[in-house]
Amino acid sequence: MLKMLTDSIDLDFIRKTIPNILFEVDGETPISEKLAPFIADASERLLADYLASDDFLNQADRTIAQKYVVYTAFADAVPSLDIVATPTGFGVVSTETVAPASKDRVERLIDSLRKRAESILEILIERLRTYPQWRSSERGAYFCSTFLSNPRDVVATGADSYENMRSEALQAESFIARHFIGANLMKMLRNEYNARDSFMLLELHEAVRSAVLESVRLTFKNCIPNHNAIWRLIQPALHLLRNDAKYCRLWQEEMGILYDNLQFKNDVKGSFYF
Repeated sequence: MLKMLTDSIDLDFIRKTIPNILFEVDGETPISEKLAPFIADASERLLADYLASDDFLNQADRTIAQKYVVYTAFADAVPSLDIVATPTGFGVVSTETVAPASKDRVERLIDSLRKRAESILEILIERLRTYPQWRSSERGAYFCSTFLSNPRDVVATGADSYENMRSEALQAESFIARHFIGANLMKMLRNEYNARDSFMLLELHEAVRSAVLESVRLTFKNCIPNHNAIWRLIQPALHLLRNDAKYCRLWQEEMGILYDNLQFKNDVKGSFYF
């Protein structure tokens, strides 16, 4: 699996991935050789933390994964490389006649590489969700156990880590399922959300996800949402599901009796009967 991910990461691929960096001068050891151990390490972490395996990826999505590896590897390698500032960008050289870049500039370089890697990872997770092989894997099941399945949601909720955000999201979804939409509908919507490209999602999926996201965000702002607060958050979803026969039927079977105001009929004549 590791070999499949790293084999195509050669000098040409690295140059195309980060085109605005002058990697080495004539006679210098190729950057691909210098980065090789960092590429292997970044690939192993990607497989362990997110992919589990990459043998199911199409070529386009494997390229996304490889770009993430290159940016991460280069950010990891910068402190141990000889970095210099040149008119065309940063260079990697080993001559004593060229002054190295300042510490601040190198730190900015590392920070920009990390941010680029993070944005690529967010794209990769969105693509991974569309693979049933990934969703059924241990890593896929971990991320797809909640509507907040992408690391980018950490910033949106104000959480300090994906793990803590996921923990709060699981609690929020359990509460919403138990009190408002039912466990069966929650499971169906969550599975559909995590299995579809974003352009295929219904407004109902987004409404439930928004309620979960806002509930978690309030929690991390130390405004623990109570029953009434979550009721207001989930109201748009409850209105939407009534317009879809399939979802409404599933909801009615489990939760409808608690909310259907048609269950009671006043058949006693008289204007003063309540």
